[in-house]
Amino acid sequence: MVAQFESYLEATRRPQARAEVKRAMSGFEQLAEAMLTSVGAVRPAEGARMFVALLDGFALHRLAWPGRSGERQLLREAILSLLAAQIPNSERTADP
Repeated sequence: MVAQFESYLEATRRPQARAEVKRAMSGFEQLAEAMLTSVGAVRPAEGARMFVALLDGFALHRLAWPGRSGERQLLREAILSLLAAQIPNSERTADP
C-alpha cells in the first residue's frame, strides 16, 4: 500500500510518472465498474470512481493510523451505503 500511495505522490512531482499511475488507477476503476455493472448499477463508471476513492481513502488512513478500532465495520458500512446508492431499488442487507 505504501508503494501505491508513494506512486500517486511521485506522479504529482514528475509528470512522466503520471501515465503509469493513470494506467494503474484505470485498471482499478475498470474492475470496480465491471463489478457494479454485474449487479445492475445505474452509473457504473461513476460509481467505480467513487469506490476506488473510498477504498484508497480508507487504505491511506489505515497506513497513517494503524490499529484504529472500528475501521473494518466503518468500511463495510461505507461500501454497503455506496453500493445501495448505485443500485436502483436495492435493499441494504446484513451480508452483501
